Amino acid sequence: MEPKIFPEIDAALCDGCGKCLPACMSGALGVRAGKATLIRPDLCRYDGNCELVCPTDAIRVAYVIVFREDPAWAGQNPLIS
Repeated sequence: MEPKIFPEIDAALCDGCGKCLPACMSGALGVRAGKATLIRPDLCRYDGNCELVCPTDAIRVAYVIVFREDPAWAGQNPLIS
């Protein structure tokens, strides 16, 4: 099963402008108590649009690091080709 990635919303930075709502094509975002909120995480298909339109940079996704489990790469630096 593929891990699900959700955006993090920093309530201290969010000004509640709502620009992220139309950018969220899945309808997972909403505004509660004047702040953007992931109200339907089951619908979230994070595509980055909400993050791109946020004028206060309140929405972001933490980096996800995936390690390759391929024995052919053992001892090799995958960043050098």
